[in-house]
Parts: sequence; C-alpha cells; structure tokens
Amino acid sequence: MSERKISRVADLEKAVTRLGEMSTRPKEEAVRDSVIMRFELAFELAWKVLKDALEDKGIVPLPANPKDNIRLAAENGLVDDVQTWFDFLDARNLATHVYDETMADSLYAIIKTRFYPLVQKLVEQTKKEDTF
Repeated sequence: MSERKISRVADLEKAVTRLGEMSTRPKEEAVRDSVIMRFELAFELAWKVLKDALEDKGIVPLPANPKDNIRLAAENGLVDDVQTWFDFLDARNLATHVYDETMADSLYAIIKTRFYPLVQKLVEQTKKEDTF
C-alpha cells in the first residue's frame, strides 16, 4: 500500500468517524449542516482512496474525475453498486449548492441512511490489504 493511500485511508477513517458522531446527534439545523459538510469531505476522500487502490493494482493512467474512477473501481471489484456511488457523487455536487431547506433535509437523510453505512464498509475494506 502506497504512503499516499495509507495517509488518505487514515484521513477517510477520521472523516467517517466524525460524520458518524454528528449523525447520531439530535437533528437541528447546525447538526444537519455539519453532517452535509462532513459528507462532502468523506466523499472526496472516499473516491480518492478508490483511485489510490486502482493505482496500487497497476491501473494507469487514471482519469482525474471522480465518476470515471468510481466506474473503474466497480469494474475492478472495489465497489458493488456503481449507481449508488454515482448517486453520492450527484449528492456531493448538490451539497455545494444547497440553499433550500427541503433539499438540505433530503440530503441529510441520504447521508445518514445510505452513504454513512456504505462508506463505513469501504473503510473496513481498506483495512483488508488482500481485498483492497
């Protein structure tokens, strides 16, 4: 495992831990907004960890954008449901422009119920060198 990947995996694990801590707090506007911000960070780290894993597998050159890297990760068995990860990418893109309370609430629910469990699974996978 490359030094960059080790560092990024550690950063992802910290980001996911912080996301989990915030998502267990009672929902209020500040908590919701914090969860969304932590999601943005965790998602960025997650797709870059996938990119690092692809590079470790010798898949080069790699695209610079997250969508193509996610697609390659799915093709190489690093993620199971590529469409779900594409949905998270769309959610991340929306998160940077959320000014509507209803959209923020919807995004918050997606993060808590769909993203958080899946990114926890990714963190656990990264701890198994032979599968990741």
